[in-house]
Amino acid sequence: MCYPFNLSTASACCLINHFRRRGHAEEFLSKLKDFRDQYIKPSKDRKRMRIAILDTGIDEADRYLKDRRKFLSKTREKAGYGPEDDPIKAIKTFLGESSIDNNGHGTQITGILTQVVPEADLYIAKISDQMYVEDVCHIPDVSPIASLTIR
Repeated sequence: MCYPFNLSTASACCLINHFRRRGHAEEFLSKLKDFRDQYIKPSKDRKRMRIAILDTGIDEADRYLKDRRKFLSKTREKAGYGPEDDPIKAIKTFLGESSIDNNGHGTQITGILTQVVPEADLYIAKISDQMYVEDVCHIPDVSPIASLTIR
């Protein structure tokens, strides 16, 4: 049996906190990066973390995201991971249409993750066009999503 899944609850809390605590986002990201550096040390000997983002897709034309991807690709190349190692490994839609993010939420989440976990490989899956997912039955088992090679 499939149940509705509401993405907006967490998003609404984040939005409220954003307006209530304007200016704290940079402090939060800084502390999160410090935590990552202290407890999740990236290593070339260890496999990179794979993160599947099940959201509203991605807007690859987004200026910030384009610049961030280019920067990370160059950084990874300098670290010896290979030329043009894009952090976004696969993009897929489960809606039978374009994977373009018309909502913006998936693109924002992807941008945040490229800041917080720049060494991670990201796999984007569009499961909704809105903040509310009415039915998850159209999404097959997503556990193998990190093995996708479709762009």
